[in-house]
Amino acid sequence: EASPDEGLIEDLAVVDKKAVEQLTEGLISHYLPDLQRSKLALQELTQNQVVLLDTLEQEISKFKECNSILDINALFSEAKHYHNKLVNIRKEMMMLHEKTSKLKKRALKLQQKRQKEELEREQQHSCLLKMSNMGVVSTCFCVRSFVHLLRPGVQKMGYFQLHTASRCAAKNHYEVLVLGGGSGGITMSARMKRKVGAENVAIVEPHEKHYYQPMWTLVGAGAKQLATSGRPTASVIPSGVKWIKSTVTELDPDKNCIRLADDKKISYKYLIIALGLQLHYEKIKGLPEGFNYPKIGSNYSVHTVEKTWKALQDFKEGNAIFTFPNTPVKCGGAPQKIMYLSEAYLRKTGKRSKANIVFNTSLGSIFSVQKYANRLLEIIKARNIVVNYKHNLIEVRADKQEAVFENLDTPGVTEVYQYDGYTSCPIVTGYNSVILAEFDYNSQPLETFPIDQSKERLLMYYMKADLMPFLYWNGLLKKKFEMTDSQELQLLDLDMIDS
Repeated sequence: EASPDEGLIEDLAVVDKKAVEQLTEGLISHYLPDLQRSKLALQELTQNQVVLLDTLEQEISKFKECNSILDINALFSEAKHYHNKLVNIRKEMMMLHEKTSKLKKRALKLQQKRQKEELEREQQHSCLLKMSNMGVVSTCFCVRSFVHLLRPGVQKMGYFQLHTASRCAAKNHYEVLVLGGGSGGITMSARMKRKVGAENVAIVEPHEKHYYQPMWTLVGAGAKQLATSGRPTASVIPSGVKWIKSTVTELDPDKNCIRLADDKKISYKYLIIALGLQLHYEKIKGLPEGFNYPKIGSNYSVHTVEKTWKALQDFKEGNAIFTFPNTPVKCGGAPQKIMYLSEAYLRKTGKRSKANIVFNTSLGSIFSVQKYANRLLEIIKARNIVVNYKHNLIEVRADKQEAVFENLDTPGVTEVYQYDGYTSCPIVTGYNSVILAEFDYNSQPLETFPIDQSKERLLMYYMKADLMPFLYWNGLLKKKFEMTDSQELQLLDLDMIDS
């Protein structure tokens, strides 16, 4: 009996191969679009999963930022609480100051009265001696004659003024002599006053006005007025401390004395030198006369800081160049601060697309502390700022609006002496943001707050713009708040020497 597969095998044996190929192609062409669509759908699903994961990471990051904001709010509330305390302390100090002023006035009147009586007695005694030689017994005539013999200018002076002038003129030795009336000199004189007495301390300072120079960064960016950064020097010198309005021309440490511009010598037991830095724009060819042209400014000088703001306002398009010199400077962060603020201003005014912002620094890195340098480089990249390292400004051609730089490829050999210390540099990166860089002299972060200070924060901007000036004028210089030596030094370094 025949097998049921025999006929099928015979049929397969005679199948046309060409027909099979056509059939195969037909099946592939029929199902291939579906397979391709499935493949695309699978790819899209994979991409959606990646987006979902990114979104999830962003949400997690936002959650962490929310926690950080809560921490910042808590810190801000605490800062506000302490600010209110400082305000109350200031009110109490003002009341005490008023009471002290009244007591001083009463004491001054009594002293003037005693000195007047003493002077009259001396005059009468002198006249009596003269009259006894002449055989005259009347004392009233002698006193009246003595008064008329005084020069008119001297007659107008009170007895107390006359005595004080002669005493001060004769004073040429102090236990502590401070050279310089900046933040360092004023602070140290206030401390020495507590230790040796105000009458034994003197400050040599020629300028009539004292400036809080860290504010000039904000003045150059139009965020603060120059007038708010200065006060009369007389108002910040500790009461009772002698102010010698002159400049120092010579130091003689072997004899413990100095020579002033008027050739007068002052001797001392202890000398504190806090003269700060002098500006030497003339070391750059074309300066300082170049400041007479528009579009050039410098935040380091009271005479040129407002020109920075004027140049920024008048900027239309082209290169905006910011420089860091290869000499010691008052604040190493100042050139970057005004650069970030200028970039923010140009963005705000719609001019950023026409501006090429360039930072030419003589240094080999953007910042000495790696933690803050990493964050600053991120900001520079995000804001499309060009940075050229080892570039030092050597000439300004103001009439042609050209700046000439040299490339510092071969640094000189130096000797390194290690010592400990602390530095604070609030880097202003915008009109509402600051990176508070705090580090030791080994360039290791040494931060005050329990948060990541390498991030831009609004709270730190308020501290830089408002809290620090208040503490400077009302706390540090006046010595109204009791602090330990380490706290005082930290406050002094926390933006006080910054610009």
